[in-house]
Amino acid sequence: MADRPQGQRRRTGPAARDLPGRPRRARLPAGPGVPDEPRGVPRRQLSGGGRGRPPAPGTPVRRLQVLGRRAVPRPRPVPGRGLPGRLGRRDRGQAAPLGDPAGHHRGLAAPPVRRREPGRGDGTARPLRRGGHPQGHHDRDRGDPVSAGNLVGILEGRCADRGDLPGLYGEDGRAWTFDQIDLLAGGVAAALRAEGVGPGDRVACYLTNGPEIVFLLFGAWKIGAVPVTVSSLYNAAELAESVAKTAPRLLLVDDRRPDVVATFLAADGDAAQVPVRSVTSPLTDVPELPWRQETRVTGVDVGPQAEACILFTGGTTGRPKAVSVTHGGTRESLMRLARVTTGTEAEGSAARDARPNLIALPLFHSGGQHALLFAYFVGRAAVVWERFGVDRLADLMPRFGFDNLFLLPTMVFDIVHAERDLPFAGVRSVLVAGQAISWPVRRAFEERYRVPILVNYGSTEAGHIAGWTGRDMKAGRWKPGSAGRVYPGVELEIRDDAGAALPTGAEGEVVVRSALTRGYVDDAAASAELVRDGWVHTGDMGYVDPDGVLFLVGRKRDMIKCGGFQVWPEEIEDELRGHPLVRDVRVLGRPDDRLGEIPVALVVRAADDTVDDTDLAARLVAYARERLAHFKAPRRIEFVPALERSATGKISRVAAPLPEAGKISRAAAPVPEAGGTSRSTDGGSR
Repeated sequence: MADRPQGQRRRTGPAARDLPGRPRRARLPAGPGVPDEPRGVPRRQLSGGGRGRPPAPGTPVRRLQVLGRRAVPRPRPVPGRGLPGRLGRRDRGQAAPLGDPAGHHRGLAAPPVRRREPGRGDGTARPLRRGGHPQGHHDRDRGDPVSAGNLVGILEGRCADRGDLPGLYGEDGRAWTFDQIDLLAGGVAAALRAEGVGPGDRVACYLTNGPEIVFLLFGAWKIGAVPVTVSSLYNAAELAESVAKTAPRLLLVDDRRPDVVATFLAADGDAAQVPVRSVTSPLTDVPELPWRQETRVTGVDVGPQAEACILFTGGTTGRPKAVSVTHGGTRESLMRLARVTTGTEAEGSAARDARPNLIALPLFHSGGQHALLFAYFVGRAAVVWERFGVDRLADLMPRFGFDNLFLLPTMVFDIVHAERDLPFAGVRSVLVAGQAISWPVRRAFEERYRVPILVNYGSTEAGHIAGWTGRDMKAGRWKPGSAGRVYPGVELEIRDDAGAALPTGAEGEVVVRSALTRGYVDDAAASAELVRDGWVHTGDMGYVDPDGVLFLVGRKRDMIKCGGFQVWPEEIEDELRGHPLVRDVRVLGRPDDRLGEIPVALVVRAADDTVDDTDLAARLVAYARERLAHFKAPRRIEFVPALERSATGKISRVAAPLPEAGKISRAAAPVPEAGGTSRSTDGGSR
């Protein structure tokens, strides 16, 4: 993403014009070494080279905020108008080929400016003030208003500074310039207006992942409408529930799941009364939305707190919730990530010949939408595919020469366990978000491909919160097992159940101040529990160490209380995944007469017939006890053929009965307790 150093010539000729045929970059030097994690040491004790002495016991951490970087002002074109001579350079009726960069944009960035305010004098730290500007206020350096309005301004800004360059690719080879994306989005806007959709109206999208969703998102934003992105994996009942909850003015579908659409239309209820339009070919009883007519439409102005999109949570701890996110909060989250990855929060900072970004996550997922908007925010093209697959990724990597990837931990897991080697030469880093990645999987990936994994911690409700950068990795500042350093602009506290801020090192709920979400749709009680006085309660439990690094220990509602001790399922799962005979695992709490609750591990075995279930269960219990405190070791091991996961690949933790007896293999193994008492893995006393 960085600009080309001064004095370096811009590459020209066929190799620069034709990206698929362009030779890959030379393989970069091996990344930082991947240290082996000490066995038998709790993860929270792995400081990884932290600096400074811990504060005195009881020192409160009132708020944690990190200073950002400020950019030197540069000219900014008027959104939506473009530059003279941009329009008409190419035939608008065809998807553009991979083009020749029309020139090189060299952004101006000042050295990072960091300020630290002195202490209050009472032993507590004064909250750090962010180096940037408050959302929606004027930038003191530029003098012009910060664009905290409509998200479509991001696309219109790219049309102004690089409209003739490719901005979107499909995995089938189709390509569109930024100008063409804007014109097709205008066609969507005009078609939606003809259907009676206006500012503030919701438009539900039940669509297979692909480039068309990009046009529909920006087309809805152009007229101030609110996309409701429904998972394309939902069945008819889940689709109806999502539509009923969000009350859209229109439902858009495609021709990929006609059976689900037909069942939805045949059902009774309020959801079936919503008009349905197809964005592909017409379906039975579903007319087509005529959106492919290219039209120039300038986006309407909206306030920063206006509803931008409705996203659904993963539903790993219950039924998915509909999260309302704002235009200004989304832009603020993008600026936050750009500041730590590119060194500036200015838009369009990427070089004109920068490689495209792969949008590996589905666009109904908050991570997928953020990845798309981030690519356009910094000025890169986006590659959108239908779904993740190791073979698909291996085919796309040499075609586009990705220099960074944004993946889910489940995707990294599949890459690690794939037989073929993927062409990671030229990939500088892999950003992982969506859920915690286990240490064994991370270590296996980094050792195999010598590419560092950067952790990004955030949520649908709060946006990007913390993470590590490539600079941190190279300098050895990262800490194993952590969620990263809190991003600039984020105010974070660790609070107890009473809402009081906890001192450094104390475990509590992670709470952040965020303007991203307006709460949950049609759920006032859950919204009040989520956002209190402007602070988002994430439900994640963790602590901040003396160096300001965030560590997560689990979900608040997933915690298992075993004999009065707190046990976090993620900690046990992370260790068990390191066993060579474990492919996947989920740990749940189950009632126990003596201990209140006990941890039970549901294990998916790796392919190996030489060890029977009973023997493997005993090995896994012993394996866990060697690496964890004994009270955390699972009391029961049960083998299952597969684990239920959400639409975004996360393990489902919905409280439910254990699998039926005929579908699992229960194995008992002695689990000795302190004091000589022994208990079996099925909870019985011995």
